[in-house]
Amino acid sequence: SFGVSNFSSSGLTFMQSPPLVGIAMRFDGYPVELMLDTGASSLMLFHSHWRMAPKVSHVQHSTNLAGDLVRRMVEFKTATIGTLDLGRQNAYFVEDGNNAQSEFDGLVNPALLGFRQISFDFAQNRFEWIR
Repeated sequence: SFGVSNFSSSGLTFMQSPPLVGIAMRFDGYPVELMLDTGASSLMLFHSHWRMAPKVSHVQHSTNLAGDLVRRMVEFKTATIGTLDLGRQNAYFVEDGNNAQSEFDGLVNPALLGFRQISFDFAQNRFEWIR
């Protein structure tokens, strides 16, 4: 939904960079700013934005509209968004052409975090969810 939410749930302030929306998360204590992408097939993190990458468990090759993609899966022991502890979380490191200037550290689909409903309040830059 868009506008003031009637959710009595968790939420956080989001970053607007029209037409994109970014949210803050933490993986094993490491802070990241992720672009919300409801079409993303997985949680993807841009490799060039990480000083020390966690241990990669396996590599996948796939193809999408942008071309061939190599994804390196990692497992984080802890993942948080706002005050919500998501527990263990799998993510994929992808090469981003060494675009360290990008304002986002990766992208996330809210459905992959277990959110059944989401709300955007653009007047207050508030993102809320129901799990």
